[in-house]
Amino acid sequence: HGHYIDAGFTLPFYKQLLGRRCTVEDMENVDPAFYKSMKWILENDVTSIFEDQTFTIDHDSFGRHCEYELLPGGKDQRVTETNKKEYVDLYVEWRLKNGTEQQTGALQKASTKSFPNTCSQLLTRKSWS
Repeated sequence: HGHYIDAGFTLPFYKQLLGRRCTVEDMENVDPAFYKSMKWILENDVTSIFEDQTFTIDHDSFGRHCEYELLPGGKDQRVTETNKKEYVDLYVEWRLKNGTEQQTGALQKASTKSFPNTCSQLLTRKSWS
């Protein structure tokens, strides 16, 4: 209602608001250590390292250990050299969305009312920088 919000968000957050998929490259400035780990997985042979790794993530939340499947049946699907990109893509998506789906959804709904679809299509990564 005519109020200006002087706030900056990260590029991945803007992409989520616009319904665009985030990539591992988007994580470089958000979480450099996570970015380096994911890039290492993509650039190296993980065959001997990921012998027991499945499409799951172990996560501690408020002192409680939780295991999340990155896709249905993820606990039964091993990460291999062939499917490691899918694993990284799903991990990045989970990392960005974990615990914020409801808030991001509300902002996304509000932003689509404020910005017509044609305006959001004009935004590019270069224009966000």
